[in-house]
Amino acid sequence: WDLSDEEWLSCMDCADPMVVGLEFTNYFDIVVKDSLGCTAEDRVLISVEKPRRVHVPTGFTPNGDLTNDLLLVHGQKNSKALDFKVFDRWGELVFQLQNFPFNDETMGWDGTFRGQACEPGVYVWTLEVEYSDGVREFFKGNTTLIR
Repeated sequence: WDLSDEEWLSCMDCADPMVVGLEFTNYFDIVVKDSLGCTAEDRVLISVEKPRRVHVPTGFTPNGDLTNDLLLVHGQKNSKALDFKVFDRWGELVFQLQNFPFNDETMGWDGTFRGQACEPGVYVWTLEVEYSDGVREFFKGNTTLIR
C-alpha cells in the first residue's frame, strides 16, 4: 500500500485490511512484491454503500391515548427533515414543519388544522430530508388518519 492509503485502511501490514471512512467510490491500484522481487498489479473498485433510511407511518391515531397520536418522521441519526408537509384530499396544506431532527416524539402532525380535528381519511405528505453528509432527498406518500 502507498503511505497515502494509511488514512482509509485499518492497517498497512495485515493480510485483510478494512476500508474505513471513505466518502466516495474510486479505483485503487495495488502493487504486490514478493520476497524474490517479483511484482503483480491489480485494480480494485471500492464501492461505498450508504443506506438511507426514512420512514413515515402509513397511519396514525390522534385520540389522546399517547400511542401513535402524532404523525412522526423516522430516520437515521444526525439527519434531519428540511420540509415536511401534509395535504388533505383537495390538496390544501394542513400541516408543515421545517428543519427538525428525525425521531423526535414531539415533532409531528397531531391531526388538526386551524385548531380543529381533521376528518378521518387519507392524507398526502411530502418530505425533503438532508443526511449527515449533505445529500438531500425528496419523498412523498400518504397516511391514514384514524379516529
